[in-house]
Amino acid sequence: MFVVHSSSDKNRPHHLMLDHNSEMKAYIEGSFAKYDPFGITQLSNYLHDVGKLTAKNQAILTSENAKRGSVIHAIGGAVVLQDYEDVRAKLAALIVACHHTGLINIQRLFQEKLPAADEDFKQIPFDYPYIGEKIDQILHSNQQFQDQLSSYAHLFVKLSYSALIDADFLSTELYMDERKAVARKDTNSLEFKEYLSLLDAKVRALQQVYSDEPLTKKRSALYYQAKIAGESSQSFLSLVERTGYGKNFASMAFGLQHCDTNNKRRVIVALPQTSIIDQNAYQFKQIFGNDSVLVHHSQISSVSESESGEVLRANLAIENWDAPIIFTTTNQLFQSLFSRKKRDLRKLHNLTNSVIILDEFQKLPLHVLKPIFNILHTLRTHFGVTVLLTSATPYSYEALQQFRVIDEPPQEINTKGIRADTRVTYTKEEAPFTVDKLADELVKHQFVLCIVNTKKRARDVYNAVRQRTEKNVFHLSKAMCPHHLLKTIEQIKNLKKNTPVIVIATSIVETGVNFDFPVVYRELAPLASLIQAAGRSNRNFNYTVGKFVIFSFDEPTFVSEEYQLATEQTVAFLDHYGLDCLKDPTSFHLYDRALFAATVIED
Repeated sequence: MFVVHSSSDKNRPHHLMLDHNSEMKAYIEGSFAKYDPFGITQLSNYLHDVGKLTAKNQAILTSENAKRGSVIHAIGGAVVLQDYEDVRAKLAALIVACHHTGLINIQRLFQEKLPAADEDFKQIPFDYPYIGEKIDQILHSNQQFQDQLSSYAHLFVKLSYSALIDADFLSTELYMDERKAVARKDTNSLEFKEYLSLLDAKVRALQQVYSDEPLTKKRSALYYQAKIAGESSQSFLSLVERTGYGKNFASMAFGLQHCDTNNKRRVIVALPQTSIIDQNAYQFKQIFGNDSVLVHHSQISSVSESESGEVLRANLAIENWDAPIIFTTTNQLFQSLFSRKKRDLRKLHNLTNSVIILDEFQKLPLHVLKPIFNILHTLRTHFGVTVLLTSATPYSYEALQQFRVIDEPPQEINTKGIRADTRVTYTKEEAPFTVDKLADELVKHQFVLCIVNTKKRARDVYNAVRQRTEKNVFHLSKAMCPHHLLKTIEQIKNLKKNTPVIVIATSIVETGVNFDFPVVYRELAPLASLIQAAGRSNRNFNYTVGKFVIFSFDEPTFVSEEYQLATEQTVAFLDHYGLDCLKDPTSFHLYDRALFAATVIED
């Protein structure tokens, strides 16, 4: 009986390798085994702690002074596998050797790490010959599939590694910290059809409350259209509609229905900004309950030993994304997919057999679109993932195909297509503004939203306006923490009707913030930003017609070179086609073609 873990509680039995591997096998079979017909994860599980079998390591583990982490062992299983020519053994060796550190280049493993390994590890196959027999058995029983691996080995290794380390964590936690292990299981998750029923009830209630609003019927139609689309087995879809038409509820209805119909495991909603995530997640937590909705972005803290109950469960779920509904940032999602770090990779295997909703996907950086869509294609093809793209201003699928970002366009859920927007009129100030001139213009209005490109410019305009009026003036940008930002947004929304208000903001309000102003000023920006900003004017048809004013500064500022390039393309586009093109979505592909041609899109 070989020991893998020892407890500080001397009355507690040692954690045995046989039990540890068995527990890990159960975790892996429940999450990833169906996507590994090669036996690599099974092989990695069997060998990941083999390095603990040496006499020296067993002596440390069974001593009274044993300390966690004091046994160097990860390279041991890789040493046992190093002479096998089978590519699966070499990939398993990489996974095993790195299971405590994060993935490294496989050449570095074989050229640097293995030659420098402790000689004791090389004796293991001779001391325990049954290990070699087990390796041969695993490789032989799965060899018919190995030719399929080469086309996606890079991503497969990451997902297999993820499944292994998560199972290792969970089994070790069960032995070392039962409080956390119990907290993980203490959830009130429902079946997806039950979540769908809760969402249906919420939508029906909203339809009754807002039955007189012009958009209610259109939102309802989009919702049920998306729900029906969720019954299909298609794995690449798109939901495109103007701002204010209810894409949040519609896309969630699609995700829940698709999970229920196709036996998927979770819905993952990825958004471009943390402020939108917190706002949207709160909305769905009110419907589904806190236990069912996980929020993960860069400003979420790690687990504290003092936490308990609901907070502890949520923060433990962040470690491996073990939740039925997840809200995260596109940055968090793709950073994890392209990372080698253990902490980032632990959750990856839980992307398998899921629905990924990329909300406002036009915010993805142009220069990395190709690797992003390549990895999404691999997830769809080999790991049971369905991808839904949502936007009011999507990249042109025709242009994405032309520049080889995607092979085929997604299936469109909104079969009627996005329609011309008649809610606003567009005007453009020809003479550039100074900050003072813009402030003079803004204070003439009783209710106005002004969106500029940078945090500094927003602060300067805010201060200038405050000096000129006694009206309510608010500032919104990423200079504020998420809590303050959401609190201020709610404060603006809760102002008494007809209370004059001037809001100065950055693009942070262009997605996911349901403002409705009669007048919106927008600094020149990429075309998608102009359209999104216009969606904050007369959003709910509360006015006869909204007014949208495009302006520039005498000293323009931009958040990035890519943003500046897209803005310059917008100027050329508007000069050539006129402001009326902003109402006509069919013309946007012309802009995207020009923008893609001017951008270096990485492979």
